[in-house]
Amino acid sequence: MSVREVGWIQMYCETVQEVLDTVVMGFRIAEHRNVMLPVNVCHDGNYLSFGATRVDLPAQSEVDAFLGRPNVNWHAALDPLRPMGVDPLTGGAGGQDRRASSATAKGSAPECRTRSP
Repeated sequence: MSVREVGWIQMYCETVQEVLDTVVMGFRIAEHRNVMLPVNVCHDGNYLSFGATRVDLPAQSEVDAFLGRPNVNWHAALDPLRPMGVDPLTGGAGGQDRRASSATAKGSAPECRTRSP
């Protein structure tokens, strides 16, 4: 619940098998060039975490084939001068993001302001 309003992708699972399958899917979704957002795989923290249930484990070769070759441009995605956030209320870039990208285009860092006491 602590990241409910931050705009991350949240996937909710009911079974342990669903948690396993969703973790694999979460990697593919989060690393897709059109998405590039963290994925939370949410499940019941008591019942599923402490129980013992059989799951069908896919072979590593199947998981590798499903995920494909990573093609994420991490150095661009994690550049602090080019934040890639989305305003969860409007679906567009937030005010901070627009200022940072316009400052980057001019070749300078975004202006930081502090509140006076």
